[in-house]
Amino acid sequence: MLCLVRTELNWGFVLRGGALAIAALGLVAAVSTFLIGRAFPPVPYAQPPPPPTIQAPRGEIPASAAGLQLWVGREGEAEHLAGSAFLLLLPDGQIVGLTAAHNLAWGDSAHLLEFVTLRIANDSEDDGAGGAGNLGNQAGVQVVGLHGVPGRPRRFGLDLSSDHALLALEGEPAEPALEPDSRGGAQAGERILLLSGVDGGRHEGVVFRSEPRGIWCLMQAGFDPARMSGSPAFSLHTGKVIGMAVAAGWREGRLVLGLVPIGALVEAQSP
Repeated sequence: MLCLVRTELNWGFVLRGGALAIAALGLVAAVSTFLIGRAFPPVPYAQPPPPPTIQAPRGEIPASAAGLQLWVGREGEAEHLAGSAFLLLLPDGQIVGLTAAHNLAWGDSAHLLEFVTLRIANDSEDDGAGGAGNLGNQAGVQVVGLHGVPGRPRRFGLDLSSDHALLALEGEPAEPALEPDSRGGAQAGERILLLSGVDGGRHEGVVFRSEPRGIWCLMQAGFDPARMSGSPAFSLHTGKVIGMAVAAGWREGRLVLGLVPIGALVEAQSP
């Protein structure tokens, strides 16, 4: 004989279980948001402090100073504009090329693309991608390999110091090499000038945060920073390079620029 059993749904239990599940999901979402925020923080932002006292001697940015375009390519493919770069005079007298590590796409960190060339922008020609000069018909400065071990492209966080690659050059470059600031960076409140490698533009800003892992500047006017990673930034006090652009973002309607301090780049010179 079949026995019919009457069951009643315990709504109190269901409600308590549902509330606990919702709370658990909320906690997971909050933790995930926190971790994502830590991994992908927005660029920092602050009003710059007053101009600092700078003990280093005053100097002028050389009239010949310039950033360079970084052209890359592979065998059988047309080269393309990948970013910016510049030539740096190291303390031992060597001249190397410098660019952001994220501008170069190599299979492993020990090998470069087949063709890497540095050229000065020419505003009279258009490459069809933002108005930068197309100098594919000019020889430029040929890169023959890496100088030392390259850094790592910045993917997460605000530590900019490893996003660099030093480049060994073919022969003696005709373009002038730039001198590093002996301070290894800049001071908060100091005025800087970015020389864009991609289009030759000149952009002023003020440092609001300066640390060994990165220099952050509030730019005087807005502009499109696309492909400017690898451009040199100068101190308007010493006239020498204080860093290399590798990051940018908008905060409070203002453009913020992130630089690898020149000290980190000089220290990376050892092969």
